[in-house]
Amino acid sequence: MPLQLQSSSSTGTNGTGNSGSSVSGSKGGSSSGGSGASGSAFGYASMNGGTTGGASGSSVTVSSLSDLKSACSQSGALTIYVSGSISGSGTISVSSDKSIIGKSGASLAGVGFVVKGVKNVIIQNLSISKVVGADAIGVQKSQNVWLDHLDLSSDQSHDFFSWSF
Repeated sequence: MPLQLQSSSSTGTNGTGNSGSSVSGSKGGSSSGGSGASGSAFGYASMNGGTTGGASGSSVTVSSLSDLKSACSQSGALTIYVSGSISGSGTISVSSDKSIIGKSGASLAGVGFVVKGVKNVIIQNLSISKVVGADAIGVQKSQNVWLDHLDLSSDQSHDFFSWSF
């Protein structure tokens, strides 16, 4: 099934305009504009003009691993709504200016996100479990990343180390 895009007309900004990079959560409260995220960013996510994710772009709803990978890799602003349960293996690289928002009950099993060397990313309202050999969400060398309302877990049924004596 091809991705169906819808236009988003509002753009929200938060923040102080200061420089910095890190990961921040949310206190809740007002909406962050058209990013699809609920609440408002604070801390480092409120710096550099705020974290707006895909607010200035279109939106798409995905329900398969291939559609999620495709949406996350697109250039430009995009709000990605995850619907249902998606399973697979490995990690998905997230490009700049993305909001990845789970709809009610949305989950990923065996699949994590890599947020590396990008700016302006929101990941919210998802359950991510059983990612083997990687983090559920890995963030490196990125600015304005807002991670919020996430249930991240693993299991103990995988051997990560091989012991030889």
